Amino acid sequence: IIMSAVRSSSLERLFWETRFSLDKEKEIAIALENMHKSYSQLELSLDSLPFKQPIHVVLILGESTTTHYMHGYGYPLPTTPRLDSLESQGEVIRFSDVVSPAASTILSNTRSLTYYTMEDGGRPWYEYPTLIGVMRKAGFYTAWTTAQDAVGLHSMVAMFGGSADTLLGIPGTIPGQIAEYYGEDLPPRIDGQLLNLLLTMKDIPQGRGPRGLFEVLHLMGCHEMYRERYPESFARFTPKDLPQQLGGEKDQYIADYLNAVAYNDYVVSSIIEHYKGEPVLLFYFSDHGEVIYNDPKNPDLKGRSSQRVGVSVPFYIYMSPQLRELHPEIWVRMQDAQALPYETDLFTHTLTGLLGIKTKYSQPRYELFNPSYDANRLRMIWDYSGRSLPLSN
Repeated sequence: IIMSAVRSSSLERLFWETRFSLDKEKEIAIALENMHKSYSQLELSLDSLPFKQPIHVVLILGESTTTHYMHGYGYPLPTTPRLDSLESQGEVIRFSDVVSPAASTILSNTRSLTYYTMEDGGRPWYEYPTLIGVMRKAGFYTAWTTAQDAVGLHSMVAMFGGSADTLLGIPGTIPGQIAEYYGEDLPPRIDGQLLNLLLTMKDIPQGRGPRGLFEVLHLMGCHEMYRERYPESFARFTPKDLPQQLGGEKDQYIADYLNAVAYNDYVVSSIIEHYKGEPVLLFYFSDHGEVIYNDPKNPDLKGRSSQRVGVSVPFYIYMSPQLRELHPEIWVRMQDAQALPYETDLFTHTLTGLLGIKTKYSQPRYELFNPSYDANRLRMIWDYSGRSLPLSN
């Protein structure tokens, strides 16, 4: 909240922050009401299904992870050794030109996880069906597992995860768990704790999910504070390791971020390793990027930016060996698309199109793996000025 000098007293700050919170709660209530309405009215068809048998679809939803500090995307230090190895072995596909529609979690995810696209302009995102809702209605058992807070104005659980069939969280994230620590310090939280909560097809309740399991794993990723995102054993990079030193506190921030990226590499690759024995189709991308003193136009900026440097995000796909053997043509189709320009506001369109789910919102030109995909589509980014602007360098 930006306060004027007139609103500087403690009581006035409390009043305006409370009013802001209440307004936001009203917005969330309106959004949830509309989301329930769109779900109840949603009609879909399942035509020409590419996967005849039940499959496990996993979305690893990252946080604040930029391609600019990932070795796999050209950074000189070895920050992504495990993903690089999987790529060299042909186990994952790395997409080279992907951006998020905004540089904030809410603005980005409300587009990536619904049928809303940037072409829809100022219309409310919650008038469009959510990915969780579509997958449930299509016959998937749905789960949301989080390493982020499940309560609060910016919680993706409040927006999306709460509508899944199963909600899980690492210690101290979901309300029931938080109550267990009343009056005590919450335990440290790192993404590696998610590895103890991963579901498998065997976890689908009997009689549910005839098409399989759809699971969202929401990471803390590389969110500030960077030093809190990894255990001490991953403190591998120090300021002296940097290829270009800026001096003082800046170098330490960059080193902390590099360690967070390295730990994120470990977590994502470990999830992939966990699922190699299941019929798994797995996607990983970050909600948005992060700028850590690497914006040429703003060399002192650390944080969020709607310039390309702030919205360039990693995007990887994994298909387990058994699924690749059953559907080699799908793997080839995805490989053929890895260099195409893409924006993650199209992810719901892309995934549902790939799975053969058709709704009135379906448009082949929005589906990355469809022959009709529009690779010349103008990518628009939601700017902090409140406008949607063309992607700039």
